[in-house]
Amino acid sequence: MSRRCELPICTKKAMVVTKRKLLRGNYNPTSKHTQKVNVQPYTLPDGTKVKACTTCIRTINKSLAA
Repeated sequence: MSRRCELPICTKKAMVVTKRKLLRGNYNPTSKHTQKVNVQPYTLPDGTKVKACTTCIRTINKSLAA
């Protein structure tokens, strides 16, 4: 199961980020870790089921309410 938004609006995916620690006035890169996307199962208004990130779900719900 890939942790990726399937909607063509954004197609977000996981990314590698580094933590920085201040040591004697300089920032040193210490460790890398993966930031994952908040992907939820969602049913589109036409009835198809997709994995969508919460940002896209909010955008779709706002456009449906208007």
